[in-house]
Amino acid sequence: MFDRSQKLVDDVDDDIKDLLTSINDRTVWTQRCKDELRDLKKALAKRKYTTFLGHPNRYHLSTIGESCLYDVPLDRRGELKIFRGMRVRIVCVSSGRYTRLLMAGVICETPKNLQVRREARQYVFPEHNLSDVVYKSPRYLVIRKNASNPIRIETTRGEAINLEGADYVMFDGTLHQLIVTFRHDEGGFIRAGLIGYREDERTFKSLHSAIRSLIKESIRNFWLFKYHRPWDC
Repeated sequence: MFDRSQKLVDDVDDDIKDLLTSINDRTVWTQRCKDELRDLKKALAKRKYTTFLGHPNRYHLSTIGESCLYDVPLDRRGELKIFRGMRVRIVCVSSGRYTRLLMAGVICETPKNLQVRREARQYVFPEHNLSDVVYKSPRYLVIRKNASNPIRIETTRGEAINLEGADYVMFDGTLHQLIVTFRHDEGGFIRAGLIGYREDERTFKSLHSAIRSLIKESIRNFWLFKYHRPWDC
């Protein structure tokens, strides 16, 4: 992912741009468009473009044929880390309900005066009692929810998130928000689920197995968490 301010206009004049222009001139999706998209994918693959999935909120491309340039930081992680220090073109070649299929390839080396390293990530958590902490990593915090530790979290519209029945809650220090609730279930099991996810809570044998699973699930479903608000606790 990168900030929208880092998105550069794709002004590279080449055969790829010709294909993109033709696709973007469409008013309806016809067989000709399908053929042009097929030719585009072949041309990108021939230039050794890398294919990966991305969310439009994170890569700022949403429609098929949309493209941009991006200067990849020297310490970039994730799908684009192989392009560190390079200026790449990113192209949307397929759209889905939540994610987009993107292809990225090198245009040139980023000019030396524009090469940067990402700022150190800041992890922010709400105030809490150390005695209530049951899990802590640099990014995630799980605390016990009880009468001595009242928690009230709001959305950007000021709507309170219902935490009734929760025994533990997980915060994401990168997103600055609460993302998971946990509660004890019969037989010593734990019920847990992502906040805002339509699927029912799942059952786990232990709290720590639930934490590990929900951390992975929250990363896969990052699109759920759209608001960034200082803690109101």
